[in-house]
Amino acid sequence: MKNPFWLIVIGLVLLTSAASAMTVKEAANFYLKTGETADIDAIDLGAVTYHIVKINNNPTVVLTADDGGYMPVKDDAKLNEVLGEYAKKAYNAIDWKKSMAILAASKNITKEVIGDCVQGTSTFLINIPRRVIRLGNTNLRLFYLIERSQNNTYKLEYDAIAKLNGSAASFNTSYKGFIENAEIIESAVASSDSPKAMGSLGILLQSTDTLKKDYTTVTSAYASLAASIDFSSILKYTFYDQGTAHTCAFNGNATTALTNIETEFKGKGLNTMESMKSRITTETATRETAALGKTEHALRSESFTKLENKITNTTGLYAGTEYTPSFSDLNKKKASLEAILEKMKNSTTSQASEYDALEKTVKNNLEKYAQYVTEFKDAAESIDATKKNLTAAVKRYGEADDRLKTLDDELNGVKKLMSTNILALEGGDFNNVNFANVSKASTELKEKIAGMKAKESEIDPVIIGAVVVLLLGLGGTVFYFRKMKEKKTEGLGDK
Repeated sequence: MKNPFWLIVIGLVLLTSAASAMTVKEAANFYLKTGETADIDAIDLGAVTYHIVKINNNPTVVLTADDGGYMPVKDDAKLNEVLGEYAKKAYNAIDWKKSMAILAASKNITKEVIGDCVQGTSTFLINIPRRVIRLGNTNLRLFYLIERSQNNTYKLEYDAIAKLNGSAASFNTSYKGFIENAEIIESAVASSDSPKAMGSLGILLQSTDTLKKDYTTVTSAYASLAASIDFSSILKYTFYDQGTAHTCAFNGNATTALTNIETEFKGKGLNTMESMKSRITTETATRETAALGKTEHALRSESFTKLENKITNTTGLYAGTEYTPSFSDLNKKKASLEAILEKMKNSTTSQASEYDALEKTVKNNLEKYAQYVTEFKDAAESIDATKKNLTAAVKRYGEADDRLKTLDDELNGVKKLMSTNILALEGGDFNNVNFANVSKASTELKEKIAGMKAKESEIDPVIIGAVVVLLLGLGGTVFYFRKMKEKKTEGLGDK
């Protein structure tokens, strides 16, 4: 008889909940090196969301959802599309009316003040020997002494000139970078070219930071020369070019202008499209190998936990009888899955296909195990009922009844059939599992036991034979005496 309770339980075991997907933050962490942290920007393109993982505010990897986890985007055209949308999103977050006013004012002050200093520094370093010669031999000698002074009398002047020499190239480059990119931004905003505007904004911010440092260094050196008693008298001539006197005297308006740029655009600038794409391509290739095993392990660890619970629940349905299987094949496959998971942690090659194939086999087997629960329980219950009936028959007819020995042998045969089916089930040999046959054999034996009768109510064939012989003998005797009587009667009549 089928037990409806087990049918309900089987249904619950087979009903699996959807796997909770890995979060993009968890996936991004697999791409980080020791000590790194990341921010993530989501970019929607149609129905697909792409996640830009930024390390130190630089786009480093682009991830997209894939089979419960996240995979890196490596297609060149798709990266262009994602980064274009990323630039547009960043561009739209800026109040350009306000920002352009700040940019224009800062650019003008920078040109006026820092541009003059850049020009003066260039002429100083290129033309100072010629300028000093024009002033006469005394000043030429002064410059000659300063150049060779180092730790002697003109160390202050020597160090100042060394600072100018050391900073001039960077000073000139950062100034040009600032002005050029400020003008590119103005043009790009006018035409709503978001990638160009945001890429130039990133360069502008880098140039601004360097320019502030260089301007501080140069004006400090200039101040040292201006403070020199011997050199101050010729200072204006050394920063003089084509009829124009230049100065590098510190001007707070210039640093304020640069600070205003940093404040207004802090954290908003991007690198150029090509620069971002190049970085993403390079960093993805570098980091992907290490992230691969970690991602696979994380995804399949969660899946394994669910599978492990399902194994426990399914095999638990077989508990509670003396016939509970050991599930040797299932436990062996489970151990193999655990070994692959452990290998995944630090693997540089994919183990996913091997794991997934084995996991699929285990899941399919679990479904079969669940399908056989009812038949197994019915067979076990039937054997138990048959055993009880046989025990009752022994009490009723006595152990000396030779019929019971035959029935006990038949019961052992049913048990052996049950064991054969259990071994097939344990080994995953489902083609040879048929607990219905066990139930059938057990039920037939149970009915046979129930149909037994006491021996006195049965007519033994030997007894029947003896009775027949006795009756035949009795009949012969009667016939004999009748004949004898007839002979005696005939004798008396003759007399």
